[in-house]
Amino acid sequence: MKSIFLPVTPQSMAVAPLQAAARLALANQATLNTLFIQNDPRTIIPFLGEGLTADMMQSMYEAAEQEVQEQEHAAYQTFLKAMNKSGMPVREAPDSKPYGANARWHVIQGSVGEQVGKRARTADVAICLKPDTAISDTVEIFNDLIYHSGRPVIMVPPDFPEGQEHPKLAAFHYMNSLIAWNGSVECARAVAAARPFRWSDRIMHIVQIGATKTGRAGLKDLALYLSEHRIDTCEVSAETDSQSVGAQILAVAQAERSDIIIAGAYSHNRWRETVLGGVTKYLVTHSTMPVFFCH
Repeated sequence: MKSIFLPVTPQSMAVAPLQAAARLALANQATLNTLFIQNDPRTIIPFLGEGLTADMMQSMYEAAEQEVQEQEHAAYQTFLKAMNKSGMPVREAPDSKPYGANARWHVIQGSVGEQVGKRARTADVAICLKPDTAISDTVEIFNDLIYHSGRPVIMVPPDFPEGQEHPKLAAFHYMNSLIAWNGSVECARAVAAARPFRWSDRIMHIVQIGATKTGRAGLKDLALYLSEHRIDTCEVSAETDSQSVGAQILAVAQAERSDIIIAGAYSHNRWRETVLGGVTKYLVTHSTMPVFFCH
C-alpha cells in the first residue's frame, strides 16, 4: 500500500481525515496525495443579465478570484499544520519521484463529479470525511469515491482521534476490526481490499446478521478464507430482530470494542438505498468509528 488519495474542497476541509491519512502514509512509507478542488471563479459569477456592464463583470470576477485564492490559502495552511503535527514531510515539487513517506498538495479547478472518482483510480485507497447532509460536498465526495473510483474508501468521522494522542489508532494499526459479512460481491471486495492492511495482530471479529442468501458464502466460509491467510477469527452471528441490520452491526462493534468496521457498500441498488435506506446508509449516518467500504 503505497498511494493514498484524499480529496477535499473548501467546505469539506477537516483535520481528522488529514491526520488519519498522514499516519497511514507514515506507517506504510506511502505517498499521500491531497487534492484540493476549488471552484472556477467564472462559474461563481451570476448569469449575464441586463444592466451589467463590462466593468461590473470584471469587478465581480476579480472578487470571485480573490475569494478562491483565500480559500486555497486557508486550506493549504490547515494541510501544512496537520502534516507537521503528524510528522509527515511535505514535498513541494508534485512531479518529483516519491521516496518514503511524503505528502503532496494538488490544486485543481472543477467539480467533485469531474475529478474525484476518476483521480482515485490510481490510488491504493481513498480517505474521506464522514458525509454530513448539511455539507453537500462531503456527501458528493463520498458517493463519487464509492461509485466511480473502483477503489476501497475509508470513511473517517470528524472527531477521529488525533495522531499524537492515539498514534496506533490514528495510523490504522493495531485496531480491533470487525467484518460485517453477508456474502455479497461488495463484501467480498471489501475483505480482499482490507486484508493487506492487517489491521491487528489480534483475533479479527466477523459478524453476520441473519442467514446468508442461498448460494452465497457464509460466515464459516469467510473464516476459512481468512485462516488461509493466517488470520484468526472470532465468529459472531445474530438473528435479525426489531433493530435494523445496520443497528445490530454497530451494537456488535461496540460490544466487541471494535475500532473500525469493514463492509461492502450499497449491495442493493442506489435508488433503494437512497429512498428506503439500507445497511450502508445506516453505517454512514450513525457510525462513530471509521468504516472501510468497497462497492
